Amino acid sequence: MLPPIESYAQSMTDETNLITVYRSADANAEEDAKTIQDLLLKGGFEAHLLGDDVPGVVQGSYEVRVPQAEASSAEALIGDRGTADDPGDSEDSEAADPSHDLDLVTVAMTDGITGEMEATAIKSVLDANQIESVIIGTATIPSVGFEVRVAEEDVAVAEAAIEAAKAAGPDAALEAEQAGEQQS
Repeated sequence: MLPPIESYAQSMTDETNLITVYRSADANAEEDAKTIQDLLLKGGFEAHLLGDDVPGVVQGSYEVRVPQAEASSAEALIGDRGTADDPGDSEDSEAADPSHDLDLVTVAMTDGITGEMEATAIKSVLDANQIESVIIGTATIPSVGFEVRVAEEDVAVAEAAIEAAKAAGPDAALEAEQAGEQQS
């Protein structure tokens, strides 16, 4: 049975306000993420377990996300606890990485029939400016749209590069492409 439209729309909106507090791509990633989720749920947090079948989750990994307002407290609860059978026993177990070094921020969203092409063009601009980026989305469901994401530390530079490319217009893109072809 499908949830009512209102709750589906609300859950889709709320999903954008979730922050990753745990991520794993280990062989036992799902089990470890469930352990962390259980720990957070017992601590009174609204913890969501997400697998790589969810857009934005890296292939082969699992994440635990909480609402943005709960992120700091959830990370404090997780602390240096391991992901062994007893999450409270951190000795001899791998510690959860609470850092946000791997967090990506959306710098562009595209949709419609040209969404994939637009996202690819934006990624090309970022690549030309030596800014690492990824495209999130799938051509099999283009109505969902595409996102271009960069590391949190690169957001300002990426946004500036995108704005500069928009200001230069398509003629500048054509000139740059022709210049690149002449160098090859």
